[in-house]
Amino acid sequence: MKKAIFFDRDGVINKEVFRKKLNKWTAPHKISEVKIKKKTLKVINELKEKNFFFL
Repeated sequence: MKKAIFFDRDGVINKEVFRKKLNKWTAPHKISEVKIKKKTLKVINELKEKNFFFL
């Protein structure tokens, strides 16, 4: 049996975007707004080394 892990995207894998017009943080709306957190990449690589399943 393979081990799997599920990540929430917004605020966990990628940074949220502050919308001035809405005065709140939201998910990225465009690919150019997506910024992956450095710590997330480190954790993903560590989990791959431990044979976790990724799609």
